[in-house]
Amino acid sequence: MHPDGGKGLPPGQLCHVAGPADGAFVVIALWDSEASWASFRDGTLLPGLATVENGPPEPPQETTFQVYNAVSA
Repeated sequence: MHPDGGKGLPPGQLCHVAGPADGAFVVIALWDSEASWASFRDGTLLPGLATVENGPPEPPQETTFQVYNAVSA
């Protein structure tokens, strides 16, 4: 669902990491604003998940928090 065959980030997304954890799949995405996230979620993510064969039966659980500091290597 990301641009360039999954190699790029959608507008407003600053960072994306994902992987399995405790029998689930966790995705952490850092966005420049709540509006950018809402636009991606409502315009790309949820419609895209609805087309996935054997995809999740309901929208993913969403947890948000404010980021006060981000350090990159």
